[in-house]
Amino acid sequence: MKIIFILFLLISCSGEKDGGVLTLGMIKGISSLDPAKSFDGKSLKLIAQSYEPLYQYHYQIRPFKVIPLLAEGMPQWNGTELTIKIKKGVRYHDHPAFKGKPRFVKAEDFINQLKRVAYKPLGSPGIHYFDVIEGFEEFSNTANLNGNISGVQAVDDYTLKIRLKRAFPDFIYYLTMHFLVPIPEEVMNMDFEKSVVGTGPFYFSEIKPGTRYVLNKFDGFRKELYPESGDRFANVNKLLGSANERLPLLDGIVFLGFDNQDQIWNKFMAGEIDILEDIPFDRLDSILEKDGTLVDNLEDKGFEIKRFSVLINRWLGMNMRDPILGMNKNLRLAIAHAININAYNKLVRRNSSLQANSILTPGIPGYSPEHQLPYDYNVTKAREYLAQAGYPGGRGLPALTYYTRNKIKTGLIEGKFFRDQLAKIGIRVEIYPLDFSEFLTKGRAGELQLWTDNWIYDFPEASNIFQLLISANIPGINKSGMSNVVFDQKFSELERIKDTQAKKLKIRELIYLFDREVPWVMLSYERSLVLLSRGVKNYRKSGVIRNYFKYITKEK
Repeated sequence: MKIIFILFLLISCSGEKDGGVLTLGMIKGISSLDPAKSFDGKSLKLIAQSYEPLYQYHYQIRPFKVIPLLAEGMPQWNGTELTIKIKKGVRYHDHPAFKGKPRFVKAEDFINQLKRVAYKPLGSPGIHYFDVIEGFEEFSNTANLNGNISGVQAVDDYTLKIRLKRAFPDFIYYLTMHFLVPIPEEVMNMDFEKSVVGTGPFYFSEIKPGTRYVLNKFDGFRKELYPESGDRFANVNKLLGSANERLPLLDGIVFLGFDNQDQIWNKFMAGEIDILEDIPFDRLDSILEKDGTLVDNLEDKGFEIKRFSVLINRWLGMNMRDPILGMNKNLRLAIAHAININAYNKLVRRNSSLQANSILTPGIPGYSPEHQLPYDYNVTKAREYLAQAGYPGGRGLPALTYYTRNKIKTGLIEGKFFRDQLAKIGIRVEIYPLDFSEFLTKGRAGELQLWTDNWIYDFPEASNIFQLLISANIPGINKSGMSNVVFDQKFSELERIKDTQAKKLKIRELIYLFDREVPWVMLSYERSLVLLSRGVKNYRKSGVIRNYFKYITKEK
């Protein structure tokens, strides 16, 4: 009997699904590991496994639902004042600054990070989010990390109070962002690019910038369980099999940096990478049958293809402050009518994306499937607008410059596509390759002329994308440099509205103004196609949930 029992244990352990180390590949170009500065998808994917904000989104419920993470419960609102209780016993990852003792989160630690975000020399993109806090702007203008933000108070070690300058219902979404994670006083002066001290389920054991990031399971992580309920998608796709199991389910994660997508593809096919989150579009024709299923040789290897709707839209950006494009709406309309968006999605996106019909993405309140953009592919109209712009047949128009988002194949293909499209109506385009960090720097400085951009929603509200077009974000995330007083005013009004119907009406007004200005040519709504290797379970991708690796399991 004893032998049988031992055999039973061995068999049970060999089939254990929890644990394992997950290996992923990503294109080099991490902008920052500093939670006050990280704002791109790749950087956030890394730090979100280690740094934790006050709130998160439920992993298995759509529409997205905000739930507590480091907070004990949802905020208590009293007009413009929020009171947030902090969980007790939340331990930081070990660091020499703690002198061998466990360090636990206190309310004051969140204020430390807010000061860092407000500190202008640091250059945090989050500065424009949190200036709604009373005293935040005044503190920011001191260019000094000392002092206090008048609207933020640690009542005690586990109670945080935040006073806003005005009613702002969307502030709850800001509390899910990694601009507001706790930073202990002891590490305020550390190099945040070389060291990560968070509270999350994984800690960084190795940081080799651009090439290798290793995260290990944090044994001191507090008790957090896999969700026991979910929406229809979660149930149909059997994503609740780990319900009530303690997180994280993995032993670790390894992120490897590569120069291009082909290298990542080859590593995945060799079994050295577990998840291919960004399938090269030029590979789709060779891996999918006409019915959308995987070709036989990939199925035989145990690979699975998953399709996810994500809150990401894509557009061709035009600089409204450019002396040629900015003052000439007819020129922008000529460009908009010259782009064959169906051909773009076929060539560049391999028909994996949906053609955009609005600045808003499906799934965002206020999106209308009936909406029509003020342009479509029409070469005759494009030529007419070009003539009205003062450049008949393109005569007299200097060559425009298209800047790529990266120097990999996809970025160059996009550039060549737009160059060829505009050449049909007489507009010359020169391609200027940039890597992603250069693209961000030049874009936020307003130095781009034409470029392709996309937006991964930080939170599921229309205001999150409209903010890319308000004057207050110049220079910064308003790369197009659009400045419209009426748009700014209506955006400010939108942020104050809680009533659903009134919000829809205000969103409609903002969409109208966007369509009238034509700062962007809307291209597509991105869908994420993911390849999973054998044994990877619980994977669900979204545009706004960054800390999803704690839910994933891999058979050992």
